[in-house]
Order: sequence, then structure tokens, then C-alpha cells
Amino acid sequence: MDIIGTLLRLKIIPFLKQGNVLNIILGITDILAIALAFQVAYLSNYSPSNHFFFFSNKSLWWIFVAILPIWLITLYILKATEIPRTKRYKTMLLEYFQSALAIGAILLIFYFVFQLYRISRLFLIEFTILGFVFLFLVRVFEYKVFRLYRAKGFNYLNLVLIADETSISFI
Repeated sequence: MDIIGTLLRLKIIPFLKQGNVLNIILGITDILAIALAFQVAYLSNYSPSNHFFFFSNKSLWWIFVAILPIWLITLYILKATEIPRTKRYKTMLLEYFQSALAIGAILLIFYFVFQLYRISRLFLIEFTILGFVFLFLVRVFEYKVFRLYRAKGFNYLNLVLIADETSISFI
């Protein structure tokens, strides 16, 4: 079950530490959630008769390439990418909602500054809403997986306690 630990122990991925591997996996899931939201918004707004994927449309591709790092940086600034042991779902929902509002505002600024009038505003709104929903659902799923992982005993810390018999009451 401990695939990451096994890969580290066998020196298959020796250049990474376990925390870095976990952050990379979580970052990839966030990127996939944003890409899926973009694709679903594209399919619901544009006719997929000529192109099924959004990256065939050059202006949409550039919007995606521009907004993806901005959204990831926004999540990092709001500390939504952290995996603390205890975080309420309401707090996570608020963090992702704040990031969606920020991204929606940035998308509207891009829309009017760069005069992207060929792109539907409904597409931008749907992308923002779907991105919020998909990111939140992915994070909730990750929390459930980590909770199961901890329940099976894979998350433990070794502690060395140096004391004498006078500190037994404290211990």
C-alpha cells in the first residue's frame, strides 16, 4: 500500500523526498481537475463537431496556459494546497471559493483587456464554477484517502524521549 515509501526505499526516485513526491502528486491532481473543468466547459459551450478537445482552439489554449499557473499560485497563496491533519470542509470550501472568485475576476480582466470577444463569457463563468467544484471534490477525495491511509497505520512518527524517573508524572 505504501507505494511512495517503497519507491523511495528502492532508490527508484532517489532525488525526491517523500513530502516532495506527495506535493507533486497533489499538484498533478489539481492540474488535472482544472483541465477537466476547462474541457467540460468547452464541450458544453462549443460544438464538438469539428474539434473535441479545447487545445485545438488556439485562443482557448492560450487562456488555459495563462490561467493554469495563476490558479495554482492563487491556491498556494490561500494555503488551499496544504494537507493539514485537521481542516474543516467549510474552511476548504471557503478557500476554494475565494480562489474561484479571484480566477473569475482575472478571466474577466483578460477578456476585456485582450478583447477576447470570440470567447463566450458563459464559457468563462462555467469554467470558473466547474473549476471550483472539481478542485473541491478532488481535495475532499484526497482527504478521505489520507484519512484511510492514516487509519491503516501508515502515518506514524517515531519519538525519542530522554527522561529519568523524576519526569514520570509529566510523561
